[in-house]
Amino acid sequence: MTHYAGVQSLRGIGALMVVIIHINIAVQYRIDAEAWRFTAGAAGVDLFFMISGFIMLVTTAQVWGKAGQALPFLKRRLIRIVPLYWVATSLKLAILLLAPGVMLHSNFNWWHTIASYLFIPALNKDGLPHPLVTVGWTLSFEMFFYLLFAGVLALRAKPLPLLAIVLTVLSILGLVLPSSGYAVQSLINPLLFEFVVGMWIGWLALEKNYGRVWKAKIMQHIGDASYAIYLFHGFVVPPVGIILAKFHLGTVASSWVALLIGIPVAVVSGIVIHYLIERPMTRYLKAKL
Repeated sequence: MTHYAGVQSLRGIGALMVVIIHINIAVQYRIDAEAWRFTAGAAGVDLFFMISGFIMLVTTAQVWGKAGQALPFLKRRLIRIVPLYWVATSLKLAILLLAPGVMLHSNFNWWHTIASYLFIPALNKDGLPHPLVTVGWTLSFEMFFYLLFAGVLALRAKPLPLLAIVLTVLSILGLVLPSSGYAVQSLINPLLFEFVVGMWIGWLALEKNYGRVWKAKIMQHIGDASYAIYLFHGFVVPPVGIILAKFHLGTVASSWVALLIGIPVAVVSGIVIHYLIERPMTRYLKAKL
């Protein structure tokens, strides 16, 4: 299978974009409500969704139309996504139970906790469909996409155009349907169209046989650890804001000082978690399952 090296670098860029905007938010909460915010960082999620559509399409191209591919596909995705997310969720739950005062957007609720582990949208105390690990809301979209993709594989159909049509219709419904008040409706959302964009780019790459493209070694490492960075930066970024506020550091250029400290801390901690926890755990589960 062709290796698309640049995609891993793009994952690293997406993770850094999300880290930056969350550092800015931490500064606004803890130090300066008027501090500059890198609003474009939210596009890191859009990039992740398009990358997901791309990867799912190009990595399954050889099995389209073959029987018995849906369950192996789901197994691979669950091994990739679930274990580290459950580690992060369990850590957040432990902090919530042991030190609830440090949490800004979470309180303990049985249904919300169970839903968080199962990737089911559930309203948090702010009325938002966010799980215990806030960034996990994007994983609910990913899981929804994986289920639909597996359904197409089970039908022995090609993801394009069938899945693209389904996701496009759901995206349009997300624009026109009135709110039902149920958190699960948040999955019927125009964001689903970003998976379609990624799949079409993947189709173009397959048709034109585009392969190895730009890559930078440091971005490859960050890309490899992008999932760990994405899940765990929320544990290390808030303390940066708290420390800066406690010692009255960064009040003049708070966002920039926080970025200079927060980005290396988030990246290094994510890389450490990737190599010490994520990779060994993933290898073990692949060997056992």
